[in-house]
Amino acid sequence: MLPKPLSKIENRQFSQGTSLCLEEVLTEKLSQFQDFMDAKELVPTLQVVGDTTRTMHPALADSLVGNLLQNAVKHNYCGGQLQVLLSPTVLEISNSGPVLTTDPMQLLGRFRKHNAASDSPGLGLSIVAQICAYYGFRLTYSFTAATSLHTLRVQF
Repeated sequence: MLPKPLSKIENRQFSQGTSLCLEEVLTEKLSQFQDFMDAKELVPTLQVVGDTTRTMHPALADSLVGNLLQNAVKHNYCGGQLQVLLSPTVLEISNSGPVLTTDPMQLLGRFRKHNAASDSPGLGLSIVAQICAYYGFRLTYSFTAATSLHTLRVQF
């Protein structure tokens, strides 16, 4: 049985949505994660450029941003970097962390996780991938060895 959010996305059970400001969604999610960021001594840098209005279902926008931020906080070093860029064409979230020992795109699959001992069900990035597919967004991952930054990028 598929987890409910994934099956609803795959079965296109969400309305096309309304016009919403992704900057507001992002600001709200950063506020919700503040305690987790404080515990890891993370101070996010946020860069917002231009009009960030998108037509999306509010629950899917919330889930997209929330899962990306949760991943970046959870897999970050204590005192590491957390960088967020939002523009009319991209949402990019970068975090410091160790080099992955597996193909990062495999982590987009259901129940996949980098650390098998983790108590996470391994669905966050799978949900992100499904939301991107639903809206025709492009999701990419990159790692910059010189800065040890992992970047998940959603191109609208």
